[in-house]
Amino acid sequence: MDRRMRRTRTQLLRALISLLETKPLNDITVTELTRIADINRATFYAHYKDVYELFDELKTECCIMLRELIVRHAEEIQHGDTAGITREIFEYFDDNEQMFTLLTYNGDTTLYGDIIITLQNALAETVLPVKCGEHFSNRRTVNRDDHQEMMLFVYQFDFIVGGLVSLLQRWFTNGRKESVETMAALADNYVQRIGPEAFERSMSLIEADGAKVVARTV
Repeated sequence: MDRRMRRTRTQLLRALISLLETKPLNDITVTELTRIADINRATFYAHYKDVYELFDELKTECCIMLRELIVRHAEEIQHGDTAGITREIFEYFDDNEQMFTLLTYNGDTTLYGDIIITLQNALAETVLPVKCGEHFSNRRTVNRDDHQEMMLFVYQFDFIVGGLVSLLQRWFTNGRKESVETMAALADNYVQRIGPEAFERSMSLIEADGAKVVARTV
């Protein structure tokens, strides 16, 4: 995206946020939006088909930013240090309180689900391969099913992400009464509880379940 396109998009997004403070999304017209953004209608339609598509861009921007946070902290997460990423996620929501409030109260029901998918995909691409590689290279036994272990890593990451986003959503919808520092510390504490020991216990459960299946088929 060139500089002119970025400037146009930024102006339109700012104008949309300004209008959403005073009226619901379905009452906003392209005419008033382009007037506030100081952009003509033809330019608007060159980028978006309607106001709703521009509204979706706000959510997209949020997901892109959260993905960038994961990428930036990937090496720390690979080494079990999640304090930095949890703090930055809560800071991002706190700093962009206006945008998230407008998204939430204008009929968007998929925001937090999209955030979960974004974080899951980012972790799967940047952290999961490293964690799996370390595990398989350092393990002492060789009688486990690699596919099962891979899936267990995925389950564990998905559980962590789902819990983190749910905690974030609850904090935000309750008015952010606790400080960013407190919530980040709480989140990091919960994440740290789901480490290697939890993985080993979970693997034992998987193996026990597999043994039962084999016993039933014999």
